[in-house]
Amino acid sequence: MATELRLFFGSMGDQVAVSLVPEAYFARYGERLFYTSELIWVFKHNPFIDLKQAEDGDTQIVAVPDSRYVADIEKYVSRFNGPMFGSQSELVLNSLDLDLPKTRHPRLYVYEDVDIVPHKVVGHTTGSNPALQGEEAIRSQLGEDEVRVMSDDVLAAIARNYKDWMIVQVGAADDKPIADRNVIDRRGRPV
Repeated sequence: MATELRLFFGSMGDQVAVSLVPEAYFARYGERLFYTSELIWVFKHNPFIDLKQAEDGDTQIVAVPDSRYVADIEKYVSRFNGPMFGSQSELVLNSLDLDLPKTRHPRLYVYEDVDIVPHKVVGHTTGSNPALQGEEAIRSQLGEDEVRVMSDDVLAAIARNYKDWMIVQVGAADDKPIADRNVIDRRGRPV
């Protein structure tokens, strides 16, 4: 019997937000999780999770990489005495009663031995624009009144504040671009 990690959403940012779950689960229970879809690329090099088909008797945990669920937010607030999330990954881990592993950032494992490049920043400036699919604002019950796209002011601030840095933009193909001639555009491409 094994435990499957199911993702509620599957876009790039959602996958990255749950990248810490297998390591945190292993640290807590000493067991490796598994996933069943090859489309979930974020786990490809993760040593704490396997790709396999589910079998009778397997159990599931479901990771919801979003803050639209009031119960998850209230659980986080009660633990950390405030609604300011350290990261989306931290919110997901807390909702699953898991602790942060030794790192606070998402982990893809494949790049961990790559040299650090000074003055390089990687930016994921939003998820896809739900309005393009005719969806409404997903957090309207929490006061959100527009779709989840990065504002032009924030994009301009990124270009201005990191003008002398190498900027790599990742995300969905329809994310707004960072308007700067020095940006390496990786939107819509695998990491």
